[in-house]
Amino acid sequence: MRAGARAVMLMRGRMSSLTLILWIAGCHLAAGLVGGGAFVWRGLDRIDDSAKGASRGVRLLLWPGAAALWPIVLLWWRRAQARGGPTPARPARGMRSLRLAHAIAWTITSAALAGGLLLALDRRAAVTEPAP
Repeated sequence: MRAGARAVMLMRGRMSSLTLILWIAGCHLAAGLVGGGAFVWRGLDRIDDSAKGASRGVRLLLWPGAAALWPIVLLWWRRAQARGGPTPARPARGMRSLRLAHAIAWTITSAALAGGLLLALDRRAAVTEPAP
């Protein structure tokens, strides 16, 4: 089924809520892979001076994290472009805000996964119950 047909089904109310959640998660994943990949391969050097010259292996290791946090890293990239260059190399400070961002991302992800699982179990129970 084409993406346009899915959008039409969604607008007409024919798509289940679980399918909608999975469709949104798939779009978020696709945007994360593209945005995170662009950041890791092109924007990393523009964000931080200490990342210049990072090997392909390091960039491959950073890609999943950048894909998961793609809205945050793209915001960092945009801010670096606005200020006109990378952040100068400095000792690791300000890790508290980064840890907070990770905690928020993990909380949202785990809540979404738990909600999706509960919704799927509820739907499954409704389908498997025999009608009187």
